[in-house]
Amino acid sequence: MQSHLAWLCKATNAGRFLRQLIRLNRRIEPYVDRRPRTRRIIGVCPECGREVMAAKGESLLLCKCGNPINVAELREQSRDKAESIHLTKTPAGMSQWLRENYGYEVSRKQISNWLNRGKLPSSKPVDDGYREFNIREVLALAMGSSTRPA
Repeated sequence: MQSHLAWLCKATNAGRFLRQLIRLNRRIEPYVDRRPRTRRIIGVCPECGREVMAAKGESLLLCKCGNPINVAELREQSRDKAESIHLTKTPAGMSQWLRENYGYEVSRKQISNWLNRGKLPSSKPVDDGYREFNIREVLALAMGSSTRPA
């Protein structure tokens, strides 16, 4: 099949057969997979907007709307989008924001300690105690240190 891949892609029903193969693979995967995989949200489907979940080794998925999704590409897009989001707040404001939006109980002092220890390398001082926080970095640390049950 690999030697005739270009020819196969030009076939009129290639997309339909690819979707069909992915669906069949999804149906038999629970029976043939020896170790259960942890599926995590990797992004949002560009066609329908649903959250897409994938395991570590997967490379191609089929969304419920029928759109084939390249897992590596979607992960990279989601990572870039998350890296670009910043909030400008004081450490106390960030603590309150984490509590209100995610339910993580992280104190102002703990956020200040992260800053002093260099655990938030992307955060930059703005003015008068305000800092520009990278959401992804703050959430990763908050998830690891919060008292909230998982």
